[in-house]
Amino acid sequence: MTPQVWIYLFLLLSATAYGVYNFRDLTLPYRLLIAQVFLVLLSEITSQVIRHFILSSFPVYYVLIPALLLFNSLIYRTLFKSSIVLKEIVTIVAIILLVIHWYLSLCTSEVWTESFPSISLMLLSLFTISVSLLVFIQMLYSPIMIPLQKQAIFWWNSGNLFFYSVTFFIFGYFRYIKGLGQNMPEWSYTQIWLASMVMYSCHFTSLYFNRKKSNLKNGNDQ
Repeated sequence: MTPQVWIYLFLLLSATAYGVYNFRDLTLPYRLLIAQVFLVLLSEITSQVIRHFILSSFPVYYVLIPALLLFNSLIYRTLFKSSIVLKEIVTIVAIILLVIHWYLSLCTSEVWTESFPSISLMLLSLFTISVSLLVFIQMLYSPIMIPLQKQAIFWWNSGNLFFYSVTFFIFGYFRYIKGLGQNMPEWSYTQIWLASMVMYSCHFTSLYFNRKKSNLKNGNDQ
């Protein structure tokens, strides 16, 4: 494994360990976040193992993407506390996207070991970008006394918005480039790695502020 992979795995492991240690002090959205980060950690380790046998880690992402969609939708539902309509919209859209993913995966001619589920990843990215913007709008209309930089929801949502925006842009060209018989440029994988590091660093920070807020027993921030 490359140094980048080791650094990435260390960040995921650190966030998971921190979250598990402080699990009782975290609110529901961030407990779900810990489960999500742990799932990503397991999937990354699994992908490294599988790559040695079939020279491709693509199969892992056919399972990881719908799992991320499920976790993101559950977390966002808990954040829309005052809007039943937004909760239902998140649920309905997530179900539709899950159906589309499994249709593309099981009912098309794509071979799991040869084709990356780029369409599903783009749909997940578009979903997360849209809902994260709604969360920011909700924050603007319902401000609280806690400074923005100390709000757990700000860090978590910012990380999501950044990572999935980068992902949507890069993988928007994936199928086109593969269709030309070419490989993705090396810089694109570096950008994805950097975006992942930014997102999970933001998630780690959100865990810290959520735990701190819980210990102080202060606030309305999720």
